[in-house]
Amino acid sequence: MRAEGGVSYRTLLKDIYPGLRKVNCLIEYTVNPFNVEQAKAAIVTNPKHLSLNEMYLVANSYSKGSREFTDVFDAAVRMFPNDPTANLNAAAAELSQKRTDTALKYLEKADGQTPEYLNNLGVYHFQKGDISKAIPLFQQSAQLGNETARQNWQALTNVWDYKGK
Repeated sequence: MRAEGGVSYRTLLKDIYPGLRKVNCLIEYTVNPFNVEQAKAAIVTNPKHLSLNEMYLVANSYSKGSREFTDVFDAAVRMFPNDPTANLNAAAAELSQKRTDTALKYLEKADGQTPEYLNNLGVYHFQKGDISKAIPLFQQSAQLGNETARQNWQALTNVWDYKGK
C-alpha cells in the first residue's frame, strides 16, 4: 500500500511542510503620549498599566506628604514589590507620615548602598529617638552627595552640640 515505502511523504514532511507553517507578521501600534491627568485616574482604577517612572511623575504632581502622594507610592510598591526604588520611595513616604514600622519594612527591601537609603534610615532612627545612630547615617549620606542628608546632619549636629551630648 505504501508508495515507494513512504519516501515521498518523508520528503514532503522534511522539506516542504516546514515552509508552509511559517508565518511572518508585522504589527504596528501607537502608544499615546504620557499624560499626568490620565495617569492620576489610572493609578486608582488600574495601576498595573503604569510604569514605576510614570507613578513617580504622578506622585510628584501632588504636594509632598499629602495623602495622595503617599497613596501613589503605596500603589507603586504593590505593583513592584521587589523593586528597590519603589521600596525606597514608599519608605520615604511612610516616614513623612511618621509611620516608622511600615517604613522599616520598605527600607529592608531597598538598596542599602544609596545616599537616599542612608538618609531615610537616618530619619527612621531620628524618629525612633536614636540620634546617636541617625547622625552618622546623615553624615555618610551627605558625604555621598545627598543635600537633604547634609541639612539633616547639620541641624542634628547643632542641636546635639547645643545640648552638650
